Formats: sequence, structure tokens, C-alpha cells
Amino acid sequence: MISYAQNIEKGTLNKTELIQTIRDMAYRGNFKSFLDFFTEHRLKLLSNRDLMSFDEKYIKSMMLATVADSNLYHPISENENIGGYSDIYLQKHHSIADIKYEYVFELKYLKTKATNSEKEAKFAEAMTQIEKYKKDPRFANRDDLKFVAIVFEGKGDFEARE
Repeated sequence: MISYAQNIEKGTLNKTELIQTIRDMAYRGNFKSFLDFFTEHRLKLLSNRDLMSFDEKYIKSMMLATVADSNLYHPISENENIGGYSDIYLQKHHSIADIKYEYVFELKYLKTKATNSEKEAKFAEAMTQIEKYKKDPRFANRDDLKFVAIVFEGKGDFEARE
């Protein structure tokens, strides 16, 4: 049986790992380690009953709360831009000048055991939206901004494409 102290220690280790994955996004452009952490330590904690009426807005809410644990980004939900509303915009914290990357995440969700054609349709939808967002004057021609389409499947799988 795991003791209360061990649970506290595990939570502290998870927080340290989370902060490192967000630093990897900010300074190295590596968003995959964050998505791996998020899936392992947030989505996989959900029960099958939680998934009964589950959709991308729940993932978005969980992801926003997870990123908010860091002071490197201002996570913005449904950021209005010229092409619509991006699911998540991770804007650099204004007081940290050396952050190298910002992100626009377009999220999609599929139930477990989705077909390849269903996944590809979700990616096509996300990429169409991203192409519109790229036309916004705030986002156009920026080397420090990564646009990422992420398709989650069930509570344990995801694929991300730039």
C-alpha cells in the first residue's frame, strides 16, 4: 500500500517533470514530451465512465489547467483570430524574453478504436483550420510560432502533426 507521504512525493515528482516538459516546449520546440506527460498523467487517470460523453472541450480544459501550472505561458482558450477560434494559444509570458516558441494547438478527439480514415478526416479538419489561423497578421510569417494539430483517441493515444 502506498503511504500518504509517497503520494505527496510522487505528486512533487510529477510537477517537476511537468515543468520540464513545458520548458522543453518553450526553449527547444519539443511539444511531444508535454503531450506524452499530459496523456500519461492526466488523460489516463480518467475512468471509462468519464469518457461516456467525452469530447475535445474536456481535453482542452484539462490541457489549459495543466499548462497553467507553469509561468512560462499565458494559455488562451478559443483565441479569436482572422480565421476563427484556435483551441489553445500558448502565448509567451510577457516578462520572460528568452522563450523561443509559442504554440497554437488545434485539438480533435475520437473514441477508442477509431479507423485510420476517421483519424485522417480529423487531421484534415484541423489542418484546414490551422491554415486559416496562419493568415492572421499576428501569426503570419513567424519562426517562433508552431501550429500543431493533435488528434486524441480515447484516453491514451494521440498523434500530433505540425
